[in-house]
Amino acid sequence: MVALIGACIAAAWVHWMRNLGQAALDKHGKIEAALRESEQKYRLLFETMVEGISIDRAIFDSHGQVVDWIVMDVNPAYERILQISRDEVTGQRASQIYQPRGIPLLLSEFGEALKTGRPVSAHLRLDRRKLDVTITSIDSDRVTVILGDVTDRDRSMEAEREQRRLAEALRDISGALTSTLELEEVLDRILVHLRQIADYDAVNMMLIEQGRGRIVLYHGYRERGLDEYIRSFSMPVDEVHGLRWMAEHRKPLVISNTEKDGSWMVFPPTAWIQSYVGIPIFSRDELIGFLNLNSATPDFFQVAQIDRLQPFANQAALAIANARVFEDTQKRAQRLALINRVASTLNQPLELKTVLQVTADCLAEALNVPQVAVALFDETRKHLPIVADHPAPGNSSLVGTDLPVEDNPSMDYILREKTSLLVEDAQQDNQLMALRSIMVQRGISSIVIIPLIIRGEVAGTIGCDLIEPGRRYTTEEIELAETITNMAAVRIEQARLFAEEHRRSSELALLHITSLDITMTNDLPKLLQTVVERAAWLMDAQGGSLYLTNNEERVLERRVSFNLHYDIPDERMNFGQG
Repeated sequence: MVALIGACIAAAWVHWMRNLGQAALDKHGKIEAALRESEQKYRLLFETMVEGISIDRAIFDSHGQVVDWIVMDVNPAYERILQISRDEVTGQRASQIYQPRGIPLLLSEFGEALKTGRPVSAHLRLDRRKLDVTITSIDSDRVTVILGDVTDRDRSMEAEREQRRLAEALRDISGALTSTLELEEVLDRILVHLRQIADYDAVNMMLIEQGRGRIVLYHGYRERGLDEYIRSFSMPVDEVHGLRWMAEHRKPLVISNTEKDGSWMVFPPTAWIQSYVGIPIFSRDELIGFLNLNSATPDFFQVAQIDRLQPFANQAALAIANARVFEDTQKRAQRLALINRVASTLNQPLELKTVLQVTADCLAEALNVPQVAVALFDETRKHLPIVADHPAPGNSSLVGTDLPVEDNPSMDYILREKTSLLVEDAQQDNQLMALRSIMVQRGISSIVIIPLIIRGEVAGTIGCDLIEPGRRYTTEEIELAETITNMAAVRIEQARLFAEEHRRSSELALLHITSLDITMTNDLPKLLQTVVERAAWLMDAQGGSLYLTNNEERVLERRVSFNLHYDIPDERMNFGQG
C-alpha cells in the first residue's frame, strides 16, 4: 500500500514537475517573444525618430573623469543631422569623429549625466544650424545622446517675434499719427521703432523739395562727426544715381557691397558706408522722399530685408501726407487772415502816397522779405520812378529813383506778358542787365517783379527782393504777392481818382471864389494880387508873378508878385524874353 502510495506520489510529482517544466518553458517563450517585440518596437522607434540618437560608452581616465567615448550605435536622423554615416562612427572614438569636423566634445556634460543620473542639456551651433543636445545616462558608463535640429523652429519663433515687434511698432506709430501732426515727432518715432526691427549704423529720412533731396531727420551720424554735413545735405535727385534709379523704377534699392558697385557715388564724409538699402516713399503715387539705411559692414544688407522695411516707409508717407495737409490748412488760414488784414488796412481812407507805402510794408511782412519797392509810370509812360519802398536795414530809401524803361528786358517782359517775373540770380541774369547796378548795390540775390495792372494796363511794378543766399520764392509766396498787389492796384486807382476828383473840386471852388472876388472889387492891384495867389495855389506853386502887356511899347510889365523868395532883376520883359 505504501509502495502504491509512493508510486502515486512519485507519479504525481513527475506529472507536476512535467507540468511545471512545461509552464516554465511556456513562460520563458512568452518572455522571449515579449523581449523580441519590445526590441522591435525600440528598434522601430530608434530608426524612425526625428531626433538624432547616439548610444555611447564613456572612456574614463585613472581619476574617473570622462576623457572620450565610443559611439556604439546611431539612428538615421543622427546621420542626416550631422551628415555622418553609421558605418563611419560605429565603434569609433568621439574625438576621432567630431574634432576633425569642428564639433566640440561635451566631456563635462557627459560626466555630469553619468555622475548625477539626471539629463543634461547643451546647445551646439554647426554652420548656420542650431542643435539642442540632451545627454541621459543608461548605466554607469553608457549614455544616450539625443540631437534635435531646432534651426527651423528657432527661425520660426524669431520670425514670429519679429512679426510681433513689427506689429507693436506699427501700432505705436499709428497711435502717434492720430495723436500729433508734428512731422518731426512722428518721423523720429518711426526711426526709433525701426531700430527694433532692422540693424544699421546710420539711417536718414530724405524728402524731395523742388527736385532736390534734403535730409529732414537722421540717427547715427552725429557720433561720426557728420551732424552739420547731414543737416545741410541737399542734392538734385537726378544727380545721385541711387536716388535717380529708385525714382525711375519706383522700387527699393539694395547695394550689399558699395565697393563692388560701380554706380555707388562716394562722398568723402560718408566713405565709410559699405552697405546700403534705400526705400522710396510714395504718397498718393507721388514720390516724396526716401528712407536710407547705411552700414559700415560689407554685404550687411540683403534683398530679403526689404519686406520688413517697407511698412516703415509706408507709415512715413502717411505721416508726411498728414503733416502737409495740416501745414497747408494752417498756411491757408494764415494767408486768408493776412489778406484780410491787408485789405482792412488798404481800405482805410488813405491818400495815394500812404496807400503806396502801406502796400510796400504789407508785402514785406507777408512774404517775410527785407526789401520792397513800388514804381509807377508817369503820364508820359517814359519814366518809372520809385514812389514808395521798404528798404532793408542799412539800405537807404530809393524813392525818387527813376527805373529804366527802354533797353530793359525785364520791363519788356512785364509790359508784353503782363505777368510776374521771377529772377533767381538777380545780379547775373541778363533780364536785369539794365538794373544790375541797383541789384549789386542793394545786395539783391533774387527778385520777383509783379506788374500793377490798372484798367488792363501796366501802371507800374512792385519788386520784392531777397538778399539771403539760398532762399527761393515758392509758388505760394508768388501767388500771395500777386493777390496783395492786385488789391493794392484797385486801391491805388481809387486813391488816384479820389485825388483827381478832390483837385477838380478844389479848382472849381477856387475859380468860383475868384470870380466872385473879381465882380466885387474895383481895386485893380488887389484884384491882380488875388489872381496870382489863387493861380499859384491851383498850380501847387510856392509863388508867382503877374505880367500885363504894354502894347504901345510892346513889352510885358510886372504888376504884382506873390511869395517870391528870389529877386527878379527886370520889371519889364520884351516879348519872347524870359
